[in-house]
Amino acid sequence: MNNILYLVWYEKEKKILNLIGQLTYDDIDEKYFFKYLNYESNELQLFSKNGLFPGFMDINQIYISPNLFLPILKRLPSKKRDDYSKIMAEYGFDEKSTDFEVLRQTKGASCDDHFIFITEDEYYKLKNEIKYY
Repeated sequence: MNNILYLVWYEKEKKILNLIGQLTYDDIDEKYFFKYLNYESNELQLFSKNGLFPGFMDINQIYISPNLFLPILKRLPSKKRDDYSKIMAEYGFDEKSTDFEVLRQTKGASCDDHFIFITEDEYYKLKNEIKYY
């Protein structure tokens, strides 16, 4: 299983795709890692209110946690929703599905910003689409 997701800022209408960071799940040590990628050369500062993904305020730190980081977890459908089971079934998930699997499928999209979590293949596909758009 591919345990790496890229955090990107993606605005299809404006043809903007900016690689921001990398989220990794190490299934051997059962830990999550988040780090910024090429922060100095990316243009996140132009798109995000404070220039950083919420909850990850140090561009030089590698964040480590045994659980999916709360700011990312908040981007998943709430398990408290009455229709949570229905939503999970629509994505093909069941009670054994991990938060990381749900994030990979839903991309952690939010109506508040243009951050999404995508695989490397999805990143290069979007990059190609923007290039030829």
